Amino acid sequence: MAAAGVLLAQLADRPEAVFTPTPALTESAFALVKELLDPLATEISDAQKARRNENRKKRKRKDDEDDEPPVLQLRKVHIEGAGVRQVWEQARRILDAACDEIERDLPQAEEDLDQHHSAEEEEEDDADADGLELDPHGLNDGFFSIDDFNKQSQFLEQMDARGEDDNPSDEDERMRALPKTQPPKATNAASKGKDEDLDADIQRAMDDVHRDIFASESEGSSDEEHSDEGDGTATKNMSTHEKQRAKIAAEIRRLEAANVAKRDWALSGEARAVDRPVNSLIEEDLDFERIGKPVPVVTTETTDEIEALIKRRIIAREFDEIIRRRPDAIGSASDARRGRVEIDDRKAETGLADLYEQERLKSTDPNYVDKRSAATKKQHAEIDKLWKEVSYQLDLLSNLHFKPKRAELEVKTVEDKPTISMEDARPVGEVGESMLAPQEVYKPGDQGRKEGEVLRKGSSNVVNKEEMTKEEKIRRRRREKERLKKQKQQSTTTAGVGSRGQAKKSKQEEKKGILEELKRGNVKVIDKKGDLQSLGKKRGAESGPVSSSALKL
Repeated sequence: MAAAGVLLAQLADRPEAVFTPTPALTESAFALVKELLDPLATEISDAQKARRNENRKKRKRKDDEDDEPPVLQLRKVHIEGAGVRQVWEQARRILDAACDEIERDLPQAEEDLDQHHSAEEEEEDDADADGLELDPHGLNDGFFSIDDFNKQSQFLEQMDARGEDDNPSDEDERMRALPKTQPPKATNAASKGKDEDLDADIQRAMDDVHRDIFASESEGSSDEEHSDEGDGTATKNMSTHEKQRAKIAAEIRRLEAANVAKRDWALSGEARAVDRPVNSLIEEDLDFERIGKPVPVVTTETTDEIEALIKRRIIAREFDEIIRRRPDAIGSASDARRGRVEIDDRKAETGLADLYEQERLKSTDPNYVDKRSAATKKQHAEIDKLWKEVSYQLDLLSNLHFKPKRAELEVKTVEDKPTISMEDARPVGEVGESMLAPQEVYKPGDQGRKEGEVLRKGSSNVVNKEEMTKEEKIRRRRREKERLKKQKQQSTTTAGVGSRGQAKKSKQEEKKGILEELKRGNVKVIDKKGDLQSLGKKRGAESGPVSSSALKL
């Protein structure tokens, strides 16, 4: 134990050296560990190997060799070139093996000890039975002693006089206080050997039951004594029933306090990081569902099944791949290829402009007649129907979820409202009359106007009343009011003159004066035929050549 003396001396001089060990201190500790654990490791290893060899001799089959406990292979502690962690692992293995051996041999040792004690007690009982003293009344025998009975009766009377209650919790103390008297057993030597094992088992079972029943009560009473030191005198004189009631009341108070108190964060539902202690989530074992499916484990059986499936499909030529087919071979029973397909590479008879023209006329002209025959139209309609069905099925196959049927576009022309048809560029097939400008198709006067059309002021354009804006309608209504107002004033002035002839004469004179003023201003107007006409020039007069005498310098 030289290493132990050196280590203890170093620790006695400098206890703080444990926190910062020096190489000398480490070597001393290693030497002490080796000195203490080497004999223990050797003994444990030898005992386990001997037990294993003995079990193998007794065992008939070799299948149970896997169930044998492991044998300690470490017979000594190796400290040369080893670190602290390595030495600790060696010591831990040796100590774990020692604990296993102790736990294995402990029941047998307890049984041997009980048998030894029972043998000693039997010897004492035999000695007491041999030295039996008879009383004057002849009451003593091998099972009963009048002297022991009198001592026990006197002890119980003294306890009753002191006021101590006869409760189960004080049974152990009273049994210890009683004088140690054991009834002598029968001296039959033949029955001793048969009944000693049974008596030992019964006694051990009774001790276990007694410990299980009264251990919790003794612990609870000790806790109450420590917690309620002030009430010790009050509970000392209580009966057994009162003590049980007090114990139940204390348990109820404890449970109520735990129910009212703040619960742990793990039992209070959702808890934020600020509501729980630091690193408390790491200490808990949480149950959570996996977000994704676990990765399947590839085993030998799975690999064999896949290989068998591949071989079976190769033999049956089931490759599950798309077979290329020509368009003309779809639906045919024969798989033989036909000859080369002749492709018509001649130039199309109709150009792109003609196709656009036909589409335009088809959508705008109600009198347009398609040149295709009825059979061709029927085939085209059937092709469109089949294509819609195929595209609908393809949509179902190419989407994870069901895709509703595509809505068809339907254009309806509402003809109950007036519209303006304006085109900057028209196809060649349009009628020439529809391509004229509004000024070209304008016919002055009321002969060319339709119902509801009015002449726009300041221009020769004719518009419908419903096409006029709100401001134009207001201005037109205002002009109509002013015109009616002037007519009313003029009629009033004409009526005030007196005679009808004079009124007409004044009207003609006024009209003539207005024309003279317009002539002097060289104003031109548009006549009914749409030609510009000067007010000073008569209709139908032709202008002759202008001579130099007509010019004025």
